[in-house]
This record gives sequence, structure tokens and C-alpha cells, in this order.
Amino acid sequence: MDCNLSPIRGLSVMQPWAGLIVHGPKRTENRIWNTRYRGWLLICASKRRDPWLPGDAELNHWRVKREDLDPLGVALGVACLKDIDTTVVSEWDAHGQYHWRLIDVRPFKNPFPLKGRQRLFHLSDQEKEAVNRALRGE
Repeated sequence: MDCNLSPIRGLSVMQPWAGLIVHGPKRTENRIWNTRYRGWLLICASKRRDPWLPGDAELNHWRVKREDLDPLGVALGVACLKDIDTTVVSEWDAHGQYHWRLIDVRPFKNPFPLKGRQRLFHLSDQEKEAVNRALRGE
């Protein structure tokens, strides 16, 4: 499936998971719900943080900087939701959940503040323009 840049939906993800998607090796987002949507997702770091934090050995293994896992309440980048399944095939897959398979991840050079929402959410025209500016590196 080819991912067109439009439409795009937002997805709020707690840190450190959002940073591991955008800056690291995580290409699966686990959810307890499914969706028929396929296409671009704006990956937003929610204002809440998961209490689990990776150690230095994990960060080195994944080649991720700790500061990439810090920002809260910002849009970090985009990724294309290619497929969803329930088959456990990687260390990132949680048993009993839907595994959202992400490809073509593009981090923003300059993340911007954005109030996330629950589930998949539509972006306002102003938010879409901010995404376009971020994709251009502005």
C-alpha cells in the first residue's frame, strides 16, 4: 500500500514510546482497539509519561538519545500506518493487542506543541499547516 500525505490523522502516544517510534527502532504501536484507517499518522507525545524508562544499555542498543524521549505535549513526526494485525512477531508486540505496523517514519527537526486527543483524531487546517512546515524543516 502506498501512503499518500493526505489524509492524515493524529495519534497521541506516551513517552518514551512516541520517541522510540520517531527516533528509534519501534515500528509497532500496540492498541486495544482496531481501526480501518490506513495512511499517515501524526505522532504526538502526550502530556503523560509511561513510568517505564529505558536504561543506558537499551538506549545505546537502539541508538536513541535520552533527550529524544523527553518532550511532552508536542508533535514529533509522522509515520504511515500500513497494516494492523494480532500476530506477535517482534519484541515490540504486546500479547492480546492490535499491532499497528508503521513504515516511512519521518521525525521533525523542530517538534511543535500540539494538544493530543484520544483515539485517532482529525487535524484542524492550522495543525495540518504546522505539519507541512515541520516536514519542510521550518
